[in-house]
Amino acid sequence: MSIFFIFMVLIIIILIVSSLLNQTRIPLETAFMIAGILVGPHGFGILPLGETVQALASVGLIYMLFLAGLEIKMEYIRKIGLRAVAFGIFTFIIPFIMGFSIGRYFHLGLLGSILLGSILSSHTIITYPLLKDRGLMKEEIVSIAFFGTVFTDTGALLILALIVAAKAGEAVGAEFIQLGILFSLFVLVILGGIPLLAKKFFKLDHAKRSDFHFIILILLITAVLAEIIKIHAIVGAFLAGIALAAGLKHHTDGQPLREVYFFGRGFFIPIFLIVVGMKTNLTILISGAQSLALTLFIVLGLILAKISAGLLTGRIFNYGLDRSLALGFMTLPQLAVTLAAAVVGKEMGIIPMGVFNAVVVMSVVTSLSSPILVKWVFDRMMIKGDVTFDSSRPFEL
Repeated sequence: MSIFFIFMVLIIIILIVSSLLNQTRIPLETAFMIAGILVGPHGFGILPLGETVQALASVGLIYMLFLAGLEIKMEYIRKIGLRAVAFGIFTFIIPFIMGFSIGRYFHLGLLGSILLGSILSSHTIITYPLLKDRGLMKEEIVSIAFFGTVFTDTGALLILALIVAAKAGEAVGAEFIQLGILFSLFVLVILGGIPLLAKKFFKLDHAKRSDFHFIILILLITAVLAEIIKIHAIVGAFLAGIALAAGLKHHTDGQPLREVYFFGRGFFIPIFLIVVGMKTNLTILISGAQSLALTLFIVLGLILAKISAGLLTGRIFNYGLDRSLALGFMTLPQLAVTLAAAVVGKEMGIIPMGVFNAVVVMSVVTSLSSPILVKWVFDRMMIKGDVTFDSSRPFEL
């Protein structure tokens, strides 16, 4: 199929969905995923799920986490540090226990149950465009939810690496220590080095012609380095966004940042959401009674665990019911790390096909429901006057 046809169809979808939904209450993220289901190989088969589309989707995923990181200020990290760490721990441990228990109940092996626990513990926040459009990125619970991604995805990937090492008969302890040291150095280099590098570059580039390319290069370098040390690229992209947000204080012009947002939110992120829908095969739900029961346990268990983590955090830090629910709803989607771990587990024989199918359905259900639930709870807070939406505020450096 012609690459130009693929791009044409993607742009048509983005144009139609964006235009038609301006006057509706349907979240844009949900609409893009539904469109992906319709045009994908399990729908009308208009677009194949080829390498080109999946590569663009991968860029969209790291771009989304990168933009989320740009919204978070370094000084704000110190303010919410304890709360972010607490929520990160809760939203990792509670789903992990849930997944491990489900695995043992359905007679998975020890490694399979541990892997299922780690799969449920991770999350990918896909509601960034909605939160950004409403001017909610400065809300404390939003920052905490995004910080939780670093804890959960890093923890899930560390467990995956340990399981792979154990399956291969390698030294699990040595693998864990090595990954821990490399990740600690990685965080120090990113958060400490990038702001200084950005400060020097922006001062030297008087013509301001290369700033956009510099920002994109930083994103790609951190993503590559993250993969080299066996940490998912989205963690590197998110940390790069936080670090660059500090470096951009030394920039006198907001144009490069506007270009970064334009390319991400206008092209790459919508394509990522469309591809999520294209990967959806709803016939998995009716593949058998045992598979249906397992799927229901995993989907409902994940939802209960993530919401419980939000409620527990809200209880400790007095956030109230709505904000506590928002924490849970924002962290429902199971995409990048979840699907990657499931694929590895299936290929190595750690989890059977039935569990893999259930994880795919969980990914679809949570990805489709999260934007709707997040929009509902923040609309509810707006009606009560607990939060104010501001979609017209300018880009901030």
